[in-house]
Amino acid sequence: MIVAILESAVIGVAVVVAALRLFPHHFPAPRLAAVGGLVGALVGGIITRWVMGGGHPAAPALAALLVAVAGLSLLLRAPAPRHRTTRGPRTA
Repeated sequence: MIVAILESAVIGVAVVVAALRLFPHHFPAPRLAAVGGLVGALVGGIITRWVMGGGHPAAPALAALLVAVAGLSLLLRAPAPRHRTTRGPRTA
């Protein structure tokens, strides 16, 4: 069980690091993203291990990955639009 927890935690941290490096402006609160990805991976991995048992070593890892990605996708925001600078009044 300890190995499954550590495996899920490593997967969660890897997903969070990849998401924050690939989409830095899409996460307004990086700490929340880190906690959400890590907790999602732990919950997904542990519940899958509990339901399927120890005979399926790849299933908890896959579930941890999928739940971490799904949790982070809920925290994504569109980047703020860039404001145009006006150089004077517009004429039609």
